[in-house]
Amino acid sequence: MVLVALMVQSSSYVLMRHYVQVELPVKVPSSALLLVGEFMKLFIATAVVGSTALLSDEGRRDPLSTLANRAEEICRGGSVMIIPAGIYMTMNILSFVALEYISSAMFITVAQSKIFMTAICTVIFLGRKLSLLQWGALTCLVCGNVLVSYQEMQMSDDKKNETSTWWNHALFLTGTAAVTIEVMLSGFVSVYYEKILKTSKASVWERNMQLGFLSALFYYGVHYYYTSNLALTFVAEWTFPVWVTCFLGAFGGILVALVLRYSDAILKCLATSLSIVVVIISSNWLFGSQLTMLTILGAVLVISG
Repeated sequence: MVLVALMVQSSSYVLMRHYVQVELPVKVPSSALLLVGEFMKLFIATAVVGSTALLSDEGRRDPLSTLANRAEEICRGGSVMIIPAGIYMTMNILSFVALEYISSAMFITVAQSKIFMTAICTVIFLGRKLSLLQWGALTCLVCGNVLVSYQEMQMSDDKKNETSTWWNHALFLTGTAAVTIEVMLSGFVSVYYEKILKTSKASVWERNMQLGFLSALFYYGVHYYYTSNLALTFVAEWTFPVWVTCFLGAFGGILVALVLRYSDAILKCLATSLSIVVVIISSNWLFGSQLTMLTILGAVLVISG
């Protein structure tokens, strides 16, 4: 059930980010979206941890002391989450950059290469072994990504506008480079985060509290750097789609942690791979992205892989 929810969240989040950044007349800074999303995740995780502590036998006897002790434990063990917080922040910023220059269909297709990088990191850092059949399936997935990338590059050349062809290539390569770096970081951080969740006594919700707090600090610094504004008064002008995008980001972070805790990083990537079908069809219907036989073939290879 969690895997299905992650698939729906992944496709919805990509489509909403594309809509908010490209289709809306008033552009919303990506740093602001990420910052509010982390605040939402922190609030949800804190509410779950707090209510769980208060409902325990110790919490019923002495609620204030129980909450204080739990908060101290969470703060003491939060240093290990600095690395994933920094990497996730970098990945999210890169994904917003990529979606400005490439279509959402291509973004999520190329991003499926995360499973290949995750498999490599799983073998290196966790000592797991994959069969030849599994490596063949991963190779098939990468071939599908190459097909979609090639088709998108050809389509960028065929656009009739005032922008020169070399500039189209530059923008396309910028978006492709951003999502490629995100893929590489994703493989490492997924395995690192999985190891933390499975080898520590802290719950998924406590780790989300730590990650949400640290990420919010990082995003706040990034937001201030770009806007020179300490206040968050800009949220008063946000429309409903912007708030939905923030919530989807927060919800996705919690789902990823649950999947990594009770399953593994590779299965998490497999679940999100299915979202490619939803994104490609929806992009064609909502944003007018062109669907060609080569794009469809690449998508089929990704899914079959």
